[in-house]
Amino acid sequence: MANELKIPHVVVSGIYCLLQALVTFGLIITSQPYWYLCIVVFVLGITYILFMLKFYQLHQSDKK
Repeated sequence: MANELKIPHVVVSGIYCLLQALVTFGLIITSQPYWYLCIVVFVLGITYILFMLKFYQLHQSDKK
């Protein structure tokens, strides 16, 4: 995100930090941790796939 999308590294780190804090907080308060983690992994996986489908060509164009 920082290289291809030209988002500052601090902002990218902040996004990852906030996301990790939300996942951890949700895990602490949930009564069904295994289902919660399955849902989180599924949602983050789908988000990653959609993100890569949209922006992967930016990564490839930098390699040439």
